[in-house]
Amino acid sequence: MEAELPRWSPDGTRIVFTGLRPGKARKIYLISAAGGNAQELMQEERTEADPTWSPDGNSLSFGRMPFLEFGSAGQVNIQILDLRSNQVSTLPDSDGLYSPRWSPDGRYIAAMPSDSSKLMLFDFTTKKWLELAKGGIAFPNWSQDGKYLYFEEFSRAEMRRVQIASQKFEVVAGMKELRRPNAISGFWSAPAYDGSLLVMRDIGIQEIYALDLQLP
Repeated sequence: MEAELPRWSPDGTRIVFTGLRPGKARKIYLISAAGGNAQELMQEERTEADPTWSPDGNSLSFGRMPFLEFGSAGQVNIQILDLRSNQVSTLPDSDGLYSPRWSPDGRYIAAMPSDSSKLMLFDFTTKKWLELAKGGIAFPNWSQDGKYLYFEEFSRAEMRRVQIASQKFEVVAGMKELRRPNAISGFWSAPAYDGSLLVMRDIGIQEIYALDLQLP
C-alpha cells in the first residue's frame, strides 16, 4: 500500500490516512498509533482522500476526487463520516470542493475548489461558505489556536496566513530562495505546534553526466 496524507487524532492514539493499493481507488484507513492492522473505513469503490479530524475525534471530514477514480462520474464534494454510527453526510453546498481542514474549535471547515484557486471557509453556525483568499492555494492548515489559516501561495512562492476574525492575510515567509522538490517527488509545508514553519526542500545533487559507451 502507498500511504498518503496522515493525520493524528486529537488524543494522539490513532492515525487516519489515505491508502492506495495497486489497481484500486484511494481509500481512507485508520490505524492505532501503536501499530497493528489498518482498518478500511468505508466499503465503496469511490476515491476518498485527505481526511481531517473533528476536534472531539468522533468524526472525519474528507474529500472526493473523481478524476482519480476508474471511470467514476461521481460528484466532488466534502463528506463527513461519523465514526460512532458509520454514517456519511455531505457538507452543504460543497460541490466542487476538496481538501477539507477542520478548525480546532470545530466551528469551521476550510476547503478548496479542484483547481486550487480559492480558499473557502464553511461556518457551522451560519451554514454558509465564505471566500477567504484567491490565488494558487496549497496546503491549508490551521494555527493551534484556530485564529489563523496558513496556506502556501505557490504561484508566488510564499507562505501566507489569513486571520479568521478580520479576514486579512499577511505574508509569513518568502520561499523563492528554497529549492523545492519537483512535482514528481512532491512538496509540502505547514505550521508547527510552536508557530515555526515546516517546509520540504530539495537538498539532493542535480548534476549533468556524460557516459562513454564501450561498444564491442
